[in-house]
Amino acid sequence: MQRFNIGKVSKCLQLKHNAIQYVHRWTDCINMTKKLCIIFDWDGTLIDSSPCVIQAHHRAADTLGMPKHDMTKLSSMLGQPSEVVSQLLTEKTEFKAIDYQSCFRDEYKRLSHSVELYGFSQALVKRLYETGLKCAIATNKPAKIAKHEIQRTGLFDYFVQKEYACQSKAKPDPSMLKTIALSQGVEYQQCLMIGDQTNDADAAQSLGMDCIIVYDEKLPAWHREYGIETKFVRRGQIIKYMEQIQLLEPEKTSIDG
Repeated sequence: MQRFNIGKVSKCLQLKHNAIQYVHRWTDCINMTKKLCIIFDWDGTLIDSSPCVIQAHHRAADTLGMPKHDMTKLSSMLGQPSEVVSQLLTEKTEFKAIDYQSCFRDEYKRLSHSVELYGFSQALVKRLYETGLKCAIATNKPAKIAKHEIQRTGLFDYFVQKEYACQSKAKPDPSMLKTIALSQGVEYQQCLMIGDQTNDADAAQSLGMDCIIVYDEKLPAWHREYGIETKFVRRGQIIKYMEQIQLLEPEKTSIDG
């Protein structure tokens, strides 16, 4: 008669239980409600603009004769509207926020020709479009700059709607997300926000909307502030993750014979 190792059986059952619970937590937060509209942030999400933004801020400070910016402070402000950042960077100085913002925008325009999409961006947006999902943009960047970038990258026609901070209140206010959902005739729970900053997560969270935050190698320090409705996914894994939650069909691989 075969004898069973009770300890091993118990361990296997526990591992199976843990795996099932993980899958349940994973799917409950994103895929319980069918998604009809994917709302993207632009800067730092689809387009790698952060290096250009930082350089433009440094150039603006240099042009105006301001002290050099503290990199930690400046990096923490990425994703905020330029008027907010300009106000923060000129606090307790002799410089006016409006003059700084104007100088920053001029410098950014000079540099923005070098801003490119992330490697996954074009494939992700096109595949979502081909599945019939609506894709939209909600960006804190002004329309004058963002429109040009979206057109230059060839993605403009893939988005059914674009909302800019100059047309509505900037994130974390959820106004842009509300406008998109209303215009597209979908419920908030039928939308998925994809961004890279707390502004994106907060705007989605205030509406009960699921959100994916993309990041590079290290999880952002603030990830612990959010519950399971906000998922953190590495940029290089975002397409695979969208396949896993069944918003994209897995790509078929051909085998040469």
